[in-house]
Amino acid sequence: MSTQMDKDELIAILQSNYDGDDVPIEVNDEYWTLADLFIRQRLNNMGDGFGMVNVEEMFNLLSEHKQLLIDNNMLSKDGYNNSGFQLWKNHDIHWLFNVEFPLHVVYPVDSQIDMAKPVMEREEE
Repeated sequence: MSTQMDKDELIAILQSNYDGDDVPIEVNDEYWTLADLFIRQRLNNMGDGFGMVNVEEMFNLLSEHKQLLIDNNMLSKDGYNNSGFQLWKNHDIHWLFNVEFPLHVVYPVDSQIDMAKPVMEREEE
């Protein structure tokens, strides 16, 4: 069950778990917001890093208060990692968890093939 929280309380919690450069609070055309950064860190790296701590807890908090983020323009509509892979879509930060990929990765056993480059194969239907 969600407890009511206001924008300033949420921002203060996020800032207390972030020790990096100043980042915007509201969506703009140049930089990810502080909320975006925590969500990207959780979805892309699955843990603390880049000045962010308690990433999983912050992701859960942001999930719980997603409408507050949207109402206050603190969450980008779509999110991507630095390689361009989509992490969320239309403010749905759990979108990635529901995506069914038609491909799976197969690591070849042949030692002549670079193991760092997986081969993509279609899954059996």
